[in-house]
Amino acid sequence: MSRLEAGVEAGGGIGPDAAPPSPTKEFVDEIRSSGLSFCGFGKEKQERVKDERNEERARSLFGVSALAIAKLHKDLHELEEEYRIKNFNSMQSTFS
Repeated sequence: MSRLEAGVEAGGGIGPDAAPPSPTKEFVDEIRSSGLSFCGFGKEKQERVKDERNEERARSLFGVSALAIAKLHKDLHELEEEYRIKNFNSMQSTFS
C-alpha cells in the first residue's frame, strides 16, 4: 500500500501533500522505551518517573522526540515495502 493509499484509508486526505496517519501512542511509547533501555535506562527507572521525564531523556539522548523517531521508522518500512513490490513487479515482467 502506498503512502497515498494509506493516507486516504486513514482519512488523511488525497494527493501527494496529504499527511500520512500518525503512529499510535503505544508504538511511540514502545520506541521511547526501547531507546531508553538501550541507553541504560531500564524498565524500573522508566516506571519510576512520569512520561514527560522519559520524553525529556529521549530528546536529550537522540536529539528528537520519540514521535519523530516512530514516524521515521514507519516511513522507512513503508518505503522498503513499496521498493520490494516495485522490484517484484519488474522481476515478473522480466521473466514473462
